[in-house]
Amino acid sequence: MMPRHPLYQGRTISMKNILLLVHDDIGQEARLTAALDLTAALNGHLSCLDVIATPEGFYRIGGGPIAMMVLREEEMAERRNKSTLRARLLAKDISFSWNDAAGDLATALIGAAGLADLLILNTILSDSDEELDMAVVIRSILRGVSTPVLAVPQKLAAFDATGHAVVLWDGSADAEAALRAAVPLLARAGAVTIVYADDGSLGTPVGEATTYLRHQNIIATPVRREINGGNAARAIEHYIARHEPAYVVMGAFGHGRVHDTLFGSVTGHLLAIGTVPLLLAQRA
Repeated sequence: MMPRHPLYQGRTISMKNILLLVHDDIGQEARLTAALDLTAALNGHLSCLDVIATPEGFYRIGGGPIAMMVLREEEMAERRNKSTLRARLLAKDISFSWNDAAGDLATALIGAAGLADLLILNTILSDSDEELDMAVVIRSILRGVSTPVLAVPQKLAAFDATGHAVVLWDGSADAEAALRAAVPLLARAGAVTIVYADDGSLGTPVGEATTYLRHQNIIATPVRREINGGNAARAIEHYIARHEPAYVVMGAFGHGRVHDTLFGSVTGHLLAIGTVPLLLAQRA
């Protein structure tokens, strides 16, 4: 018996359990908007994880009086935030649950994401007081758990599940994982475009990706772009700016030479510019 192609292996194609990071910051409203739109589109369940983030340097300075005061202020802010958000969710016709956690953000999310089908974060998270490197957080999460991440911009009016989806394809195992994870969303997209660079370095050919999607009753249009390691990030940024997709699907950060050469720098760049929702995944 012939072994199944890697595209047909891995996690079950399902997206019902949506995990939302709840934290009173500048990106929370965008995360909530995406979560509500997705939960409605997928007829899913929203799991809210309210994280009281440990102040930076808390353990390094031994959790002294100043750090404890900052932590208490954080706890009070999150209690108010929880009360407000729970009231908003109760007014919606959705299924949701609520859990609380405290400590390092990535560690808390990894601990909660094992049975989630999708984790909603931000592409970038900054305010006047501090700036959190979401690329570092997302990389840690994807290395710790196989759950894909939807990273949305800090400002998001709506997440259009029926809009145009763009898949960035380099044929890597990470790209395959992202494509499989995105199937429930791609099935609802008004159009699906697979952007690739046929420079001889592709792992799995783009034709196999389109065939895989066709077996899921999804018609995708492959589009070849002139991309190399030196200009990949800018080329993809310009393509996205020109075509304005509802979201982008891609393998995150990369494991091997091919991915690092072609799209390895793109993940961090697209997270940093924060203009479009990114569905990111890595191979398990």
